[in-house]
Formats: sequence, structure tokens, C-alpha cells
Amino acid sequence: MGIGTAVRGYALLIAVVSAFLPHAAPADDEPVVSDESRHILQSDGLAVRSGDKLSVRANNGTATEFRDENICGENGGPFDHAHCVHYLYAGHDQARHGHLIYAASYEDSSFVWIGDMTGVKSHLHGAPRFSPDGRHFIAVVASDSGWNGIQAGTWQPDGSLSIQWEFEPETYALYAFSSWIDDGKVALRVTRWKDGALVELPATLSWTKAGWTISG
Repeated sequence: MGIGTAVRGYALLIAVVSAFLPHAAPADDEPVVSDESRHILQSDGLAVRSGDKLSVRANNGTATEFRDENICGENGGPFDHAHCVHYLYAGHDQARHGHLIYAASYEDSSFVWIGDMTGVKSHLHGAPRFSPDGRHFIAVVASDSGWNGIQAGTWQPDGSLSIQWEFEPETYALYAFSSWIDDGKVALRVTRWKDGALVELPATLSWTKAGWTISG
């Protein structure tokens, strides 16, 4: 699979990104680049694309650069898993003071959140989903080939994210986000083996004084 396939995987995550941004791209392949252009235009100069380089500037002047790496085996050329990645600007959440960058790589994907006040970066396996009060976030990823699990943490007023908890199931389990029940509880779905068949069951992620706990 080349980087073109990885970029097309972006379309499969549009529904997830939509939870972050109301103006996320439509669910098809063609508008991906043009929608990045629209997001960049809406960033009021904070995000700039120049060829294979994407630059995002924080309010304090800190600039973060992402450069595509294309050693992806296209047309019989060399392939290097660690150097096959394409970055896309997914938008600016002004209410939560953050920029979201999508990284499409070989058989996997991830996100980078950049606080728009300080330029502090947080590396996420999935797009952040914020609690109703905006204080907590989770990122839920179901994958048979890449990272599989849940990240959770808190949002800081300067726009930075603090990842406090990561969960990777030890046995086969694919978790999916359903909804925030309240500011400290999330309804999930989990697909796992039961009696020789794959079944989908309810699960719950909760925030308590002791930290994050999952049931189901």
C-alpha cells in the first residue's frame, strides 16, 4: 500500500473528525486536498502549506513544521515504513484553542494536536472527542493492524492536552465511541469474541478521583 492509499484512509476518519470540527471534509476521496486548503484559509494565516511542507504557527510565534515523507514504494520505488507519511491540516478549534493535524501513514494513522497559544504538541492515536464541559477528552481507535485502544486526558486553558491514561486491550477487543453520558462518563461499544462469534457489547469509560476506569 502506497501513500495514496494511506491518504484515502483519511476519508474513513471524516466522521471522527466531524466530532471535532463542524466543517470537516465530506466522506469521499476527491475533496481531501481542497478541504485542507479550505481549513488553511479559515486559519487566518496560522496554517500554511508549501508543497510537501505544512507549517502551523501558535499565537506566541512558535511554528511547528510537518514535512511529508514519500518513500512509499510507489511505481516500484523504495519503501520505508518509517518514512511514508502525509500530513493534512484538519482545522482550528478556536473554542478549545487547538489545531488538529492528521498524519496518514502506511497501514496506520494518527493525529497531532497543537495548542494555539503555546504551540505545545500532543500526539494522539485518534481524533479527540471532548466532554460536554470541555475539560476532558478521549480518543478511541479500533484497528487490526495499527495501534488499538483508548487515550484519555484533560484539556488545559492554554489549549494544550494532557494525556493521562492509555489503554490497550490484552485480548481481542475493538472499542468504538458512542457518546458522552455526562462530563465524566462515556458510552462505548466493544466488539469481541464470545462463544466462537464476534459480538458487539456495551462498555463504559468513567473518570473518578482515582483516574480513568473501563468496564465492559
